[in-house]
Amino acid sequence: MEINCLNVEGAVIYLKTVLSKEELATISKGSKKDMINYHHGLGTVIRNSMGLWGDNDTLKEDCLRILQKTHPERISAINDSNDIIHADDASGVILDALWEDLQKKA
Repeated sequence: MEINCLNVEGAVIYLKTVLSKEELATISKGSKKDMINYHHGLGTVIRNSMGLWGDNDTLKEDCLRILQKTHPERISAINDSNDIIHADDASGVILDALWEDLQKKA
């Protein structure tokens, strides 16, 4: 099932509705650097369900815009799919945005 989130903010809102309070608390208690630990679990779900391997160009463009502004060094040097942004980089932006949003509530 593909979730049609149009931007990173929408993706964060969606994740906050589907993740349990316990999962959100665990994410919130960790550091931003800990978000890499979610790359294979939650990150895979994000990549597969939000169209990051597919045609959700609106979300991918928003992820790229944020990454260019905040961490241009994290943009994959090799994007063999010639896509807007590599799905791994895009899901990282969404995971970081989720963590940042949860910190505002803590």
